[in-house]
Amino acid sequence: MKKLMMTMLAAMMIVAASAQQVKTNIKVNGYESKAKIEAAAKAAPGVKQAIYNAKTKTVVVVYDKKKTAPAKIRTAVLKVDKKPVVQAKKTIAKKKVVKKNIKK
Repeated sequence: MKKLMMTMLAAMMIVAASAQQVKTNIKVNGYESKAKIEAAAKAAPGVKQAIYNAKTKTVVVVYDKKKTAPAKIRTAVLKVDKKPVVQAKKTIAKKKVVKKNIKK
């Protein structure tokens, strides 16, 4: 019984040590909604939790250090959180037709 308990304790310690969770802040643009930014961050592999603060334009992320890195998470968020593209009005240049006086 004692050996079984020691084996289980050792196994739990190995599992806890293998999942190295890290908490960090990631700066984002803040063009999108809180829900979209958090969803994009959570979609990155290894991310356990993501909380967006609109005031500071940062996402607090808890992630598995072995599965991803802050740069990869930021890249995933910036694919969604990019500046909206404003389409310019199309301007049509008017062509002047020059008629030459042709003498017949």
